Amino acid sequence: HVNGLASFPAGITIIAHENNKKEQEAALAAGGRGAPPADRLPNRAVSGAKETMTIDGVRFELYHYAPAHTSGDLVVYLPDLKVVATGDIIAPQRALGNPAIHPEKHGSTAGWIVNAKAIAKLDADTIMPGHGALQTKADVEAQARAAEEKRAKIEALVKQGKTLEEIKAAIPELPVPADAPQPGTVVGGRGAGQLTYTDVVYAELTRK
Repeated sequence: HVNGLASFPAGITIIAHENNKKEQEAALAAGGRGAPPADRLPNRAVSGAKETMTIDGVRFELYHYAPAHTSGDLVVYLPDLKVVATGDIIAPQRALGNPAIHPEKHGSTAGWIVNAKAIAKLDADTIMPGHGALQTKADVEAQARAAEEKRAKIEALVKQGKTLEEIKAAIPELPVPADAPQPGTVVGGRGAGQLTYTDVVYAELTRK
């Protein structure tokens, strides 16, 4: 997690997708609360769709299926342990059908669906999200299904010429857990990340 980089010891290898490295470099140049520590930027970039490596005898598979939460998401899979870490692609503290997308970091709702479906197909017993409780394959499948169905409904209403306000009225958000940030609030200076899924889908579908 970018905001946790400050706690990493000096001199270690920090592996990230090349797009994540670009995002961090841009955030560092912009400054402010969202900037990563200058001495903790990724120093080993992953550029392909899949990279396999062994660290201290543990086999890792790193997947970049598509931009989702951001453009630089990596899914980390430990096949021998049947564990997968998703980062903020999966964030079960948010309402079902409302995954977190950062459009300012080139995240994608269509890409999020691709990622969620791919994560659910991995042979994993334990799915570790970026926030919230451990997940099962069934949990992730339910999130993918809800997001895909909601996106299709939004797309149909956009084709009918409905406004964002009309679409939000027609497809109300499910309740957000009481301990989670409410949509529209600014958290850690990253307010765009708290846009609802409907906001981001509508912006993608109506972009000129």
